[in-house]
Amino acid sequence: MNRREALRAWLQDSVVVADGAVGTLLRSRGFPSSLPVEAAVFVQPERVLEIHRDYLRAGAQILTTDTFRANRLHLSLHGLADRLEEINVRGVELARRAAQGSPAWVGASVGPLKVMLRPYGEVTEEEAREACREQVRALAGAGPDLFVVETQSSVLEALFFLEACREAAPDLPVLVSLTVGREGRTFFGDSPVEGLRRLAAAGADVVGLNCSLGPADLLPFVEEMARRVDHPLAAMPNGGYPAEVDGRIVYLSSPEYVATYVRRYADLGVHVLGGCCGTTPETIAAIARLLKGRRPVRRQPSGGGRLEAEEAPPAPAAEAPDDWHALVEKLTGMARQLAQHCELIAREGHKVVLRLDPAHRFLQPHQDKLRDELTKLWGAPLRLEIELGAPRETPKARAEKQKRARQEQAIAAIENDAFVREVCDLFDASIDESTIKPL
Repeated sequence: MNRREALRAWLQDSVVVADGAVGTLLRSRGFPSSLPVEAAVFVQPERVLEIHRDYLRAGAQILTTDTFRANRLHLSLHGLADRLEEINVRGVELARRAAQGSPAWVGASVGPLKVMLRPYGEVTEEEAREACREQVRALAGAGPDLFVVETQSSVLEALFFLEACREAAPDLPVLVSLTVGREGRTFFGDSPVEGLRRLAAAGADVVGLNCSLGPADLLPFVEEMARRVDHPLAAMPNGGYPAEVDGRIVYLSSPEYVATYVRRYADLGVHVLGGCCGTTPETIAAIARLLKGRRPVRRQPSGGGRLEAEEAPPAPAAEAPDDWHALVEKLTGMARQLAQHCELIAREGHKVVLRLDPAHRFLQPHQDKLRDELTKLWGAPLRLEIELGAPRETPKARAEKQKRARQEQAIAAIENDAFVREVCDLFDASIDESTIKPL
């Protein structure tokens, strides 16, 4: 039985308790703010080891490594890119040393790149993918029990990491967790439910939510996730919201308060539970006490086999394909930018299929915004699918084509005007076509 199979069997029988924060705990224990917390694995390895052992004693069954942002893009900001492999390998080794002699698993922590891809930023997609692959390869070589791809603010970036994990270690399970704000979207505008479904379909063994929100604010999103995502789930809230006390950042929620909400997550059918920023071994001990001996709640899918119970109303009659170009002009913001590079391929009931020009695939994370705006314009909930491929004619290309045609008509009208020809002949002049703008 490989690790993926072992995790599947474990989650069928038990609610699993993961550990809490590593980075904020290191800071609270005096690790200098002048260094990234990932540097602690070689600057203060005994302190990292102590944190892992404290979580193990508290009841954690998964110990996550101190490698959260040990990727080249982040480490290079601190002059540590040349120590990337060392940091990731040592991170796994320290967690493994703490877990020795216990059944606890070592989870290789992989955080976000936190970069904007071109044309909005300086990083190309291939550079981002290689940064993901490089960190994951280093972690995989050190022998963790699973990957914990966490605090992801972009579904697209999370998919890059998931793909890298599958390439580097096909038999290791991958837990992928998104982070959302109070408005219920990731930083890049992704819907958590749709994002988690995409990650599950792409091969993640567990999907979930972590960070950004305290336990109470995260609850409604965990409820929605549990109701609508038919897959093993994880949830790891922050220890409340940070506050500055005597010049230090602290999280004011008590361990018991956090644990009470985490128990409610378990009641909803979440399988893996732990904590994120501001949580401590005391938090995990409180959670472990409440969840001791708990078996996972069996969530009941609807008749269609999905946990989505809502029935979508009939979609309006399909509009002619030409209407798509006019419709794009009614859209706003990122929804419009994405739609301008798409072609309408099919409209079947409330399913809409678009083809996106691969050169603009960086806009794909905004498909939820496009779906929401199309829903308002068409008057019914829609299921939007976007495939990559060269469109025959996108709205933007069509608009450029129409503009050129109007300009050619204007030029022809001027050149054929008798008075204009007479003036040109009289002064031996010609028409500068570049100055002619159609109305």
